[in-house]
Formats: sequence, structure tokens, C-alpha cells
Amino acid sequence: MLKIAICDDDKDFLFQIKSFISSWGNKPNNLIMQTFEDGDTLIHAHTESPFDIIILDVVMPLLKRL
Repeated sequence: MLKIAICDDDKDFLFQIKSFISSWGNKPNNLIMQTFEDGDTLIHAHTESPFDIIILDVVMPLLKRL
């Protein structure tokens, strides 16, 4: 299983990236993609069940945990 997290505060960009990955020809059958609109939610999910790949927007509001 390959788990990919996509995190961006722009919903349109989240959709575009998810669509782009979904269009890959030779992706694994057991690919799981999860989208997040903020870093706090991503950190919580990653703590519970780590992701193999994280695609992260680097220009977002500060995390509440900092």
C-alpha cells in the first residue's frame, strides 16, 4: 500500500494535484490519497498512520501547535 498526503489551503489546488496523481498510468492498485487543508489535521493523521509521501504547500498559515 502506498499512502500519499496532499496538504494545501487552496481547495482548487488540492483537486488539481489529486487529479494529476489519479491520472498516472502505472500507479499501484492499493494507492491511498488523502487531502488536508491545514497542517494540524495532516500532523494528527500522520501521527495516527504515517504517510509514505507528503505533498505540502510551504506557504500556509502557521500551525496551531508551534
